[in-house]
Amino acid sequence: MKRTILLIVIGCLATVLMLGCNSYGTKLEYGKGELYYTKNVTEAEAKKLGDYLTKIKFFEGDRKSVQLDKSGDTYQFRMVVKEGLDKDEKYLTAIPTAALELSKNVFDGAKVEIHLCDDQLKTLKVVPMNG
Repeated sequence: MKRTILLIVIGCLATVLMLGCNSYGTKLEYGKGELYYTKNVTEAEAKKLGDYLTKIKFFEGDRKSVQLDKSGDTYQFRMVVKEGLDKDEKYLTAIPTAALELSKNVFDGAKVEIHLCDDQLKTLKVVPMNG
């Protein structure tokens, strides 16, 4: 009986630990927004992005989730979007300019891709910057 209870407790703890951990990275909160950053970027880079997004009022309105990652010399800005926006041509035409703005204002001219993602931050579409 004690062994069964111990196994149940250990199983519950393992489940809590698994649910509590995610692969999104370290979380920073900005108003109604959450910004995750991976081990491929520094906290300073993530805070610079968060401060910029706050300045342009990105985190106002509905709750927003984003993630900053980097692959090689390219920053990857992952953003959760409403279903279907990854296929909306009008919306997609503005994204490369937004990536260019992030490059200029946050990442000192480095390459930036914007990843349009589902609610689990899984990439649906990658949009590179203009220029």
